[in-house]
Amino acid sequence: MPSMAIMLRIPPFHNESEFALSMVKQLIESSHNIPCLFLYGDGVYHAQSQAVALQGQNQSITQWQELIQQNNINAVVCITAALKRGIIDNTEAKRYNKNQTNLALGFELGGLGQWVDAVNNADQHLIFG
Repeated sequence: MPSMAIMLRIPPFHNESEFALSMVKQLIESSHNIPCLFLYGDGVYHAQSQAVALQGQNQSITQWQELIQQNNINAVVCITAALKRGIIDNTEAKRYNKNQTNLALGFELGGLGQWVDAVNNADQHLIFG
């Protein structure tokens, strides 16, 4: 089974997010293994648990989150990009004395080293954005 590491750098309410989602679904349907989905830059907003798409807007945040959970994809969110955009998990909330977290279920904060490892171990990689 061929493997493809994916980086997502586009924000969720951009049309390219829907295109990227469609492409990743096609890869999975064609038996590609996705060992890592790495969210970087504005792509980290896909991992925000409190985001709400208004009626008539694309629902890519919810769809990405469902895809990750249904296919057990290792979804890594760049910790630096996430913190700069106010996205934190339990560990970072304690570190920065915050009362709430907003990292969606199925995502983990990590560093660029995880992306490098994923690219080195995958057959191919694809970057959206």
